[in-house]
Amino acid sequence: MRAIIDRPSAVQIKATIQVMNGAFPEALVGSYEDLIESLQLPDIDDRHVLAAAMSGGANVIVTENLEDFPSVILEQHGLDVLTADEFVLDTLRKYPIDAVEALRRMRLRYSNPPYGPEQLLQAMLRCGFARTVALLGPRVGSL
Repeated sequence: MRAIIDRPSAVQIKATIQVMNGAFPEALVGSYEDLIESLQLPDIDDRHVLAAAMSGGANVIVTENLEDFPSVILEQHGLDVLTADEFVLDTLRKYPIDAVEALRRMRLRYSNPPYGPEQLLQAMLRCGFARTVALLGPRVGSL
């Protein structure tokens, strides 16, 4: 969530990657390089993302770069493409209690400056999470 709200430094990014790798070791994907050359995307420099998603058994690619990840191509490989807003919105709809609690816990981690529920929603709105914020609005007290 910090990446959504603030622009992190290189040190913060490295620390975040280490935490994520520790929390989700199954998300680390290897042995996808051989697939890259056989894939077609509008931007050939994005083929490694599709190859890693396929090799790792992903169901979805989350990106704001929809032009370079056309759903018609991803569907051929059994993948969907979602924006970050769509992904969070989908998660909230499928797991409303857990997702709202996760957002609340993330918000409470901010101490400098602290974020109140409304401030979190405003930050998310500034970052393009309009549909998510619209869904969360009535639940602001839960955040």
